This record gives sequence, structure tokens and C-alpha cells, in this order.
Amino acid sequence: MVPSGFFAEEFFNKYHGQRPVSPITSYVEGKMYSQTFHDFELEPLISEEGSDYSVDGLIEANSKYHEETEKHIGSFSALESKTSEMVDGYFPDSRRPILITIVHTGEDSETEKQIFMPELENTTVIKYKIKTEKPIKIRHTPIINSRHFYETSSMDSFSIKQDINKNEVNIYPSNIDRLIKILIKDSKYKKNEYWEEKNYSIDKDRNDSFIDYNLKIGTFEKIIKKSDEYYLVCSIEDKKHENYDKIYKTEINKKKQLLLKAGLTDSFKKLILSSDNFIVKKGDGNTVIAGYHWFSDWGRDTLISLPGLTLVTSRFNIAKQILIELAKYCKNGLIPNVFMDKKSDASYNSVDTSLWFIDRVFQYLKYTNDVDFLIKIWPTLTDIIEYYKSGTDYNIFMDKDFLISHDPGLTWMDVKLGDFYPTPRSNKAVEIQALWYNALIIMSILSKKLGETDNYFYLSEKMKDSFNFSYDKQYDVIDKRDLSIRPNQIFLSSLDFNLINLELQSKIVSTVEKELVTIFGLRTLSMSDVNFKGQYISNYNRDLSYHNGIVWPWLLGQYIKSFVKITLSEVSLTARRTRPSSTITRVSRFRAQTLNRVPSTATVPSEVCTTN
Repeated sequence: MVPSGFFAEEFFNKYHGQRPVSPITSYVEGKMYSQTFHDFELEPLISEEGSDYSVDGLIEANSKYHEETEKHIGSFSALESKTSEMVDGYFPDSRRPILITIVHTGEDSETEKQIFMPELENTTVIKYKIKTEKPIKIRHTPIINSRHFYETSSMDSFSIKQDINKNEVNIYPSNIDRLIKILIKDSKYKKNEYWEEKNYSIDKDRNDSFIDYNLKIGTFEKIIKKSDEYYLVCSIEDKKHENYDKIYKTEINKKKQLLLKAGLTDSFKKLILSSDNFIVKKGDGNTVIAGYHWFSDWGRDTLISLPGLTLVTSRFNIAKQILIELAKYCKNGLIPNVFMDKKSDASYNSVDTSLWFIDRVFQYLKYTNDVDFLIKIWPTLTDIIEYYKSGTDYNIFMDKDFLISHDPGLTWMDVKLGDFYPTPRSNKAVEIQALWYNALIIMSILSKKLGETDNYFYLSEKMKDSFNFSYDKQYDVIDKRDLSIRPNQIFLSSLDFNLINLELQSKIVSTVEKELVTIFGLRTLSMSDVNFKGQYISNYNRDLSYHNGIVWPWLLGQYIKSFVKITLSEVSLTARRTRPSSTITRVSRFRAQTLNRVPSTATVPSEVCTTN
């Protein structure tokens, strides 16, 4: 029997499609001061550059994706007293720790946990700092599972072999050729295997498989006679470390250097440290994990997040490596939409990813003016434009009206249920036209910078005239005259170069603010629409709501950029009418510092500048 007082820490390992998992269930003997937080859900996450990660929360996992997380090491944590009362568990924000830190307090003791992963290792380390006035006994119980994150295990899914060596246990799951090592120095381990059923409430609500079986393998027991520190290590690496204090200090210093390099104020500290978890190594370069716990790297997501993850934080070399890595996979003018989870094969079913690629090259150049990089990447950029003009896969082509046409399910609203697209948005989606025009103007600027023939500006003017002729109302899909109020129209204002005038941009910002803005992001459809679905999990297939009302946070950035642009333009216009020239100068300076700036060496056509 597992004692009533315990806290669970789970460690997970990611492999190609399947992984062994080693959670640790632990409890502290002795009476604890109790304080309940039954509805308190916390799940801090860390990673290392090799795409492995660790998760730690303060309550039990309620989804198999959080309990058994593919290709990564992870953990979650909850702490109960021996009388089953929940004790205080908190993050000491006042101390602003640079590593994830969780503190559990009691009458006679305090347990502080700091969680980290050594760089480029599939290893999770938890540093325990115990403060106690009298001897206490701490027990850690590993829990093993070995499966893909979409699956669940039964009691006959796998077996294990254990090799015990003093304070270390080596675990060999039968269904994968991997070794899990768990180490707690100066502890005693006692083998005791038994299966335990686990039900995942969220997966049950999703009508997904939710009954899982985990294997508890035994218990580490450690006596703490007085205040002390020690490390719990879970790894699949062959190497052994003798000095975890040194690794701990190295990790602290690495994060301090990251903050120092970013050069931002303390208010951005948590964002910088959190964002670092999404940047991982891929081959000789870098990529971005689209989302934990189960997404791999997606081209679109990588490019959308690139400025915030790498440019604002001054990680310019990583930004360059991400772009170079994506360019390697460019095929028929298309940058991959996604690298599949199990085999990492590239899929190209996206019409916007390649256009985002051109924009992100431009954003990188605005920060670095890296001409050598531009020369290297130029063939990829020209390939994208030429294939979009002449036609490429998924029926992506420039139509006679100079707008880009495409098949259904190729925009970011790409859900597909069998052969049905809840949000098909085929032919001429509005943000694709915005991105196409933006890309043409960027190519015009960059061609001049390289001394190449500008084959792009004339085309952009033709495209702009055609778009404005057709865009007599705020359509979501131009040729279908789709008047659904969706956030995609905001891209007509948020990008650097815009198809429409400021008056229409202002109207779009007002519409989005009225119909779609929430404090968490933008709704994907107006609440007034008959197709609006405001709940992700309900009595319909959840994917029907994915882009039909559900709020997406990333869109808020596009709205804010547009709002600031329009507001500053209006302030600037008012200043010119009513204020002295000094006020106009201050507004112009503020606008230049707030909005994106083009490279000083680039020549921007005057016709373009009037719309910014």
C-alpha cells in the first residue's frame, strides 16, 4: 500500500514513438502543517536543448499527455501529510528563483525542490534542500510506464528487469531497448513491483482512452538527520556525473547569461526563461517545439514565434540557425508545415508558412543587417516567389487577379475531420493575400539591397489594386465573399507592409476589438455567428470548436501591433494639426521606437510608406 501522505514526481523520456517513463512517488514521515489548495493547478516546465523536457505540477496529472509525455523527461508534484491533509506548496516569487523552485512547509521541516536538466542530456535532476529540527525519513517510489503519448498501457503491455546497485537502480523495459537509471546518493532501495490503475479525467471528457496502468517498482529510503541537500537523478544517458553541485551551478550560470544577453528589464525575466524551453537542437541547427506536451516542430509555429523567442532576446545566431534549418527542407517553394511526431517526416500542407518565412528573414535582417546570410538564403526566397507565381503543390498558385489561390485546410485554421474541413477557407483567404503582398514588398527591398533586378514591386502594385477592387467589405475569404468575423483580417494591418489604407485598417481594428478581443487572446469567430462554439469540450467533436470561437493567445500580438500603429497614426495626425513641431518630433520618435523599422540601407518605395 502507498502511504496516505505522499508527493508524486514524474520523470519521462522521449523516444521515437515510444518511451519508458519513470515517475517518482515520495513521502515525508512526520507530522506536517497542512493548508489545502484543492483547485490549485500548476505545471512548471523545463527543457534542455536536445528537445527533452521535464514537467512539474502540484497536483496529479489528469491527462495521459501530461502523465506520460512523449520523447521527454518530465515530473509532477503534490504533497500530502501522513493524515492525508494537503500541505502548503508554493513558488517563492519573492526570491525570484532562476530555476523552477517549489517549497513545501511543515511544523518541523521545510522541503525546497529545484528542478533542472543538464544541457543536451536526457536527464532530469531535482535538488532537494531539507530544513529540519529533527531526523526525518523520506521515501521515493519510482513509477514506470513505456508507451507512446497517444496510447495507454495495460498490465501486460510490458515488463521490466531491475538491476540494483547500492543507491542506484537500473530499469530495462521489455518493449524498448532503453535503460532508465534512477539515483539517490546515500539511500537504500527496496524492490516491490505492482501495477496501479490511473484514470485521466480530461481524456475521459474528450472521449479518448483514459484508463492507464503504471508499474510501481520499489522505494528509495533516505534518512535526513539534520538540514541537508541531496540530488535525485533520473536519466537514460550512459555518462555518469560525480559532481551534481557543479552541474547545478553551470545551469544557474547559463540562465543568468541568457537574461544578461537579452538586456531586458526584470519584468521579462520569467518570459525569457520560459521561452528558452521551446528552442531545441535539430541536427547542426535549431528549431522550435510548437507546444508541450505532444507537438513536434511546426514550420508555421516556429516562424510566428521566432521574433519573440530569438530577436527580442538578442539570440540572433539561433534565429539564423532556425531559418537555415527550415530552408534546407524547402521543396517546390514550400517550407514544411510540420515534422511528423513519430518519423519526423516533413509535411508541406500549408499556404502561409513559406510567406511567413520571407517575413521572418526580413525581421532578422532588421536586427542584424546580416548581408552574408541574405546572400545565402536568397535562392530559397526567390524559389518561394516563383513557385507561388507559377503554381506548386496543394493547388497553390497566383491567379489571374494576382491573388494567391489554394486548397482547403492550408491556412492556420487547418482542422480536418475525415474528409470534412470545419473551416476550409479555400481559394483566397484574406491573411494569405496580406502575407503575399508583404512578401513581395520585402523581396523588392531585398533585391535592391543585393543589387538584383527588382521583379517584385510592379507585381505587388498589380496585386494591391486587384485586392482593393475586390475587398469592398471585410471578407474572411475574398472570392467567396465570406463575411464571417474572424481574426484573420487583422493581418491586413499588423504586417510591415499593408494592402489597405489606414482608414480601413482602423475599421478592422475596431471590428476585432468589438467582436473578438478577450484578455487571453482573440476569438476565432464572433459570438454573434451561428457557428460560434465557445467551449472546447462539449457535446460535439472538440475539433469543431478549434477555430470556431475558441480563443488563441498568439493573435493578441497581431492585434496589439495594429492597435498601436493606428493609435500612433491618429495621434500623429492630430499633432500635425494642433501641436507645435516639437510634439510631432516626439510622436515620430516614439512611433519609430515602437513599430518595426526597415533596414536603414534599404530603399522603401514611397507608395508603400504611406500605408504604414
